[in-house]
Amino acid sequence: MNQLPALNQNDISRTALRFLKSYYRQRPRTGSTELSSDLRGAGGIIADGFLRYSTPEGKHFIATIEATSEDSRDEVVYKVQQTLLGWDAAALASSVMAIATVYYNFNGHLSLQYKYWWLYLIGIILSGTLIFWLYTKLRARRQRYHYIYAIEQFKQYHADEQWIALGEDVFKLPDSDIFELDGIHYALTERQKRKWIEDEERKYNELITQCVRNGVGLLIVRKNGPPIVKITPSREDLFKNKRQRIQLFSQTEISNFIQMENAPDWIKSFNAENLMRFQRKYKYQATICMIAALIFGTILYRELSYTEVEYIAREDYVQQMEALMVKNKSINEPIYYFVDTPFVWPRPYLGEVQGYALNLGLQIHPQAEANEIIRNYQKGKQYDVFMTFPEGMDDLIVYDCSRLYNMQGTSYIVQEGIYSSYTDAAHRISELRKFGYETSGLLLDCFNEMEKGYAVYFGLVFKDIGEAQRALATYEALLGDNVLKINMSLRSLSPNRE
Repeated sequence: MNQLPALNQNDISRTALRFLKSYYRQRPRTGSTELSSDLRGAGGIIADGFLRYSTPEGKHFIATIEATSEDSRDEVVYKVQQTLLGWDAAALASSVMAIATVYYNFNGHLSLQYKYWWLYLIGIILSGTLIFWLYTKLRARRQRYHYIYAIEQFKQYHADEQWIALGEDVFKLPDSDIFELDGIHYALTERQKRKWIEDEERKYNELITQCVRNGVGLLIVRKNGPPIVKITPSREDLFKNKRQRIQLFSQTEISNFIQMENAPDWIKSFNAENLMRFQRKYKYQATICMIAALIFGTILYRELSYTEVEYIAREDYVQQMEALMVKNKSINEPIYYFVDTPFVWPRPYLGEVQGYALNLGLQIHPQAEANEIIRNYQKGKQYDVFMTFPEGMDDLIVYDCSRLYNMQGTSYIVQEGIYSSYTDAAHRISELRKFGYETSGLLLDCFNEMEKGYAVYFGLVFKDIGEAQRALATYEALLGDNVLKINMSLRSLSPNRE
């Protein structure tokens, strides 16, 4: 028995048009039915078959056909959109990496100041790479990435009903153990036959699924016998009028356009061989990747712009300064510079003092006894002064009252006591200094002509009463049991000047 010749695309298109003319003959219409084949339109659209008639309402009913033979089976066999899959995976991975970067940077683990920041950076990069790889492997079977040229083309333009006319030999199963390829016969094992069948069934089922989901009809054209309607197209527009209405032109009209100087651009760039021309765009995924890169770049720039700060212990600093002094001993410039202002912070080092005086064989007297004991000392010349011992110096530094007149409004000090003369106050400051209490003195007459004597105080001059109260509480706490019977209180100061 002679084998029937294979169906070609033109045969399938003509058979499908004759079938559709009969299929729609009972539909209400006015006038005759128009049949055409091999039409083309803007955007790379090709309609292998075209049917149109006018309805009683004065509208055009249009049905189009995509005819597919064994030679053009790639039009209906799905392919995985690797580019779209890769962009989706990149968008997901970059989003996770950006969120992780912000989180770890906010918690200080991804800061260049942190010793092991690079471990977190490597972890973020490896996590993003793993997410990308897993997504591409696990999601490739999703229908989102299964591209069928015929279905995607139908999505690009509007028609009332759309059909795929499929030759019965497009998805063929092996009917024997012998496979012929390019005139050479190959024997198939049972495993090869089973795999062939599974592959063909998977591809055919995917076509069926997408036809149902998108409202596309499926017509099987046989070599011997009438066509078989496998799926009828949806009567409702599943795309809700979102598709474009484009005009289709015959090959004769296309030839006339080409001869014209002002032929449309889509005709000049038409490429029917590119079956992947209807793939989805990736602008949203690219935008997500750009935002993630911007976040990462901003954090990196901010970290690199930080100036590294080195923190050293006080003992190490003193040793470094002494070494520097020895190295630069030939330089005649002074080692110490004193700020000419009363707003100096003499650091009150109030350490543990219990038993300290006895160990050193020294004696400090309570404030109540101080005035009487100080009278035994030779009284020196009285100055209008602010006095203090700079740290590391053995001589008392004295300033004129005018140095205090840059004070604005009321200020506050943590007062230790009031002494009648410069000598008394200087001795008290010196006496307290022997036990590590760094204090300063102020002539009260500098502020109020009605007040006499010198106020000895701890710390600095405060502009805010709250800060002064906190300082007083801090100093009292540092005194501990206060075996030296030192009394402290707050005093307000107001400059006495016109």
